[in-house]
Amino acid sequence: MLKKVYVLLLMIILIQVQGSLFIYGEEKDNIIPEMGFEYQFTDTLQIEESLYKVGYRRNIENNDVDGLIVKYDKTATKIEMTYIYDIGYTERFTMIGIFSNGTFGVVCRSMDYNNIYHNYYFNRMELLQFDNDGFYLGKTMFQTDYLNYGNCNYEFLFIDEDKSITIVNELLEVSSKTDLIYTYSDIFSYQFLGDAWINYSRVDELFIDWPGNYHIEISNTHFNYEFDIILNPIIEGVADGFQTNSEVMIISKGELFLNGIIYQSNSSILEPGNYHLEIKGDNWYSQDLFFTIIPLIDGIVDNEESKEPVKITSNASSMTLNDEIYSGEVIGIPNHYQISFYGVGDYKGTLTFTILPSIKGVENDCIYTSPVEIAVSGEAYINGVPLDRNYTVSKSGEYQIVIMFDGEVYQELFFEVTIEDDFVLEESVSSNKINMYQIVLGGLILLGLFLIIRKK
Repeated sequence: MLKKVYVLLLMIILIQVQGSLFIYGEEKDNIIPEMGFEYQFTDTLQIEESLYKVGYRRNIENNDVDGLIVKYDKTATKIEMTYIYDIGYTERFTMIGIFSNGTFGVVCRSMDYNNIYHNYYFNRMELLQFDNDGFYLGKTMFQTDYLNYGNCNYEFLFIDEDKSITIVNELLEVSSKTDLIYTYSDIFSYQFLGDAWINYSRVDELFIDWPGNYHIEISNTHFNYEFDIILNPIIEGVADGFQTNSEVMIISKGELFLNGIIYQSNSSILEPGNYHLEIKGDNWYSQDLFFTIIPLIDGIVDNEESKEPVKITSNASSMTLNDEIYSGEVIGIPNHYQISFYGVGDYKGTLTFTILPSIKGVENDCIYTSPVEIAVSGEAYINGVPLDRNYTVSKSGEYQIVIMFDGEVYQELFFEVTIEDDFVLEESVSSNKINMYQIVLGGLILLGLFLIIRKK
């Protein structure tokens, strides 16, 4: 009794809000229509624990037709509510579908009667929305007499003769689209009512998780909808144009080929080089990605200039230095260098660097009072005479060192050496002592030889 009172109050509220809208409900134990009426059902849908049937109720006497919804309990044997929709025309509920928020919609096609010609003509098409308990929430209306319409992807689609598609979502928002090719990532999961085909093979569900090109067809009583999808995999570990000097591990669905060789997803790729990843899927699907693993290089950076010798190491497959094979030797000769690193897939990376001349042991505009030990790297001249790599200046005098590089004067130094007298005397005494030692030693040797001969 309380339920009937509640429904009656709902009916009054709806009448006040909607004007000519007339909806009422009542609990019944069977589907026997009221006296003088008959029921016709056009569609059925199970929503959670309730079964809904939609159609129309016809007045046998005057042939008036009103929209009809019957809600069964979870046993599908007892009727919980019966809804009648009457806005003054001939209303027929033609289909029922579901929205993403758990509500459901019912399509109503209304006709009007022409008293002059005594025939019916199209008046309007409406989509009514109800909550999960079966109570009315709102509607949207169309003046187009759609003959192709259905429920898929939790939306209602209305398709006109030129294939333009009108979409109504759970908020009763209306949009349109004309494209029939769509792109998805990783998984394609699509709700539908009716029958479905994937690439012309009938399926029980629209669920695809393998990369490919797919043709989808959905068919129902009032609905025929075809479209194509491209299902791309989610690719982890690499992207097109990606560059790294670290290990690469690619995770992806599909048949994978790396530089033309079968690749197992999640396998390690370490060797430097250029790589072409090809992903193949169903129905001639193919996706290409290109990436590079750059060699690790230690000992030099690009365009570096150094006065110290360098030693270069790398995990590249091979290296060349100024077009000659290089195996990690020390590079100390002043020059301009180009070192190339090679890897798989015709990879070649190049760095340039320069070893500059250097000189140690002497500074410009200095005066030295003791011998000067000079270490030079590169082409150098002292007072016009070629200078050895290691050279000692032990004579007093003024000196000029010119260092050449690239055929030009790279550095020029002037210095003076003044050997002090004490240093010269000490050097002379030391030299005399050495000479005396040599004389004594020679005499002893001669004396020994004389004694040996005499004994014989």
